[in-house]
Amino acid sequence: FSNKFYPIFDKNGEATQIAIFSRDITEQRRVEETLKELYLQTETLLNAAADGIRIINKDFRVKALNDTMAKLAGMKKEESVGMRCSDMFKADFCGTEDCSLVRVLKEKKTFHRETVRTRPDGKKIFCLEVVTPLKDVNGDVIGIIEDFRDISELKEMEEKLRESEEKFRIITSSAYDAIVMMDSNGNISYWNKAAERMFGYKAEEVLGKHLHYLIAPKILHEAYRRGFEKFKNTGKGVAVGKTIELTALKKDGTEFPVELSLSSVKIKGKWHAIGIIRDITKRKEIEEEIKIRDAAIKSSINGIVITDSLGNLIYVNDSFLKMWKYNKPEEVIGKPIISFWEKNEDYREILSKLVDLGGWTGEIIGERKDGSTFPVQISINFVKDEKGKISNIFASFVDITEQKK
Repeated sequence: FSNKFYPIFDKNGEATQIAIFSRDITEQRRVEETLKELYLQTETLLNAAADGIRIINKDFRVKALNDTMAKLAGMKKEESVGMRCSDMFKADFCGTEDCSLVRVLKEKKTFHRETVRTRPDGKKIFCLEVVTPLKDVNGDVIGIIEDFRDISELKEMEEKLRESEEKFRIITSSAYDAIVMMDSNGNISYWNKAAERMFGYKAEEVLGKHLHYLIAPKILHEAYRRGFEKFKNTGKGVAVGKTIELTALKKDGTEFPVELSLSSVKIKGKWHAIGIIRDITKRKEIEEEIKIRDAAIKSSINGIVITDSLGNLIYVNDSFLKMWKYNKPEEVIGKPIISFWEKNEDYREILSKLVDLGGWTGEIIGERKDGSTFPVQISINFVKDEKGKISNIFASFVDITEQKK
């Protein structure tokens, strides 16, 4: 009960009696206990929140905050209450029309934005901020509730991602080889500048289009269809993890040889492919030219040898072996070219002419494996590298025995 005592006075002004008024406050106490319990529950809930939460009144003063907010600001809760909000957790727009409280008082609605806040110790915090009007029982705005989520790590990751993407863009844009990426549906998702030059398509022409049907000859389409389902499910395939040679197709329909290095990568649970493609047209032309030359040298009726820069044999053709009566190249490889001449001293004279003229044609006496000799016409030349240094000697021999007769 709640009791109130009132004195009762007689006509002389003396208190002769006491009136007692009692009121049953059981329900009031119950309500107070309930409110106290709700307050404690609310405070516990707020302190358990991952976000920093604070209440600002219309005087720009911090009225209340949770533990996370105090930690975010680098302060103690008891120090923060009563502080000016901008002194506790300042933003560049504090004191302007874009101030959170000023905006809410004007717009009377919730809004959110990304902000950079500065703590009293100078540390900057990237935040996602949600600002909600705080209203009284009459619906009038009496302050704001600010919810701050620390996104500093996210921003740092985004910056690293931007840097990584920029490096990737620079590298792929300047790469000599075409770099192409295919998604899980077989469509082109990346196409670098080298791919534009190689195939004749601009990126905007091919992005989203089917890769194989665009740049692979029809003869390869069936093999692709058979293997693609397996790739979609496992990221594996005949060409994955390997470097292979294929025929590709340009925009104008021209077929050309390429070297493809293929790898797979799983993105959001789906397999994608990354291909590095090199145009090997020139290499194939050179290989074909070398093949023709090798065949010509090998089948030539002239004896042909190539030496290293010191004059030791590194290649001989069949005609040379037959001319000097050897059976296998291993019998002569590594030997000095002058060891097949009867008069080795002639080599000095020939070398002198080679140095002066770069080549020499004349006659020598050859000495066979069995010791017999025969007249030979020789044409000999230096082979120089790109720096002008002698790297090899090339010599061609003709047996002129019959001619001499």
